[in-house]
Amino acid sequence: MTENKQNTIKIKVEATMINLEDYFNDMIKDGFTVEEALNEIVEEELVNAKLAENLEFPTNEWVPVEMNNLGNGVHKIVLEEIDWENTERN
Repeated sequence: MTENKQNTIKIKVEATMINLEDYFNDMIKDGFTVEEALNEIVEEELVNAKLAENLEFPTNEWVPVEMNNLGNGVHKIVLEEIDWENTERN
């Protein structure tokens, strides 16, 4: 029996959503099924991960203001440039 070659990679994974339990419960109250709510949350996290990888529109300069699911795993995302000059800083 021959051994398959293996490689190990390390990836950093961070959830971008906050108050996830409240968000989930609100979706259920709004009539989403558990499956629909979980799919929505997972898709939103995947979209956020892809946005974080995008070098053309870095997330420290651009923020999504509208997201539309076009189906088949395709999302249309409208990005808006952050206006740091007129943003309140704490």
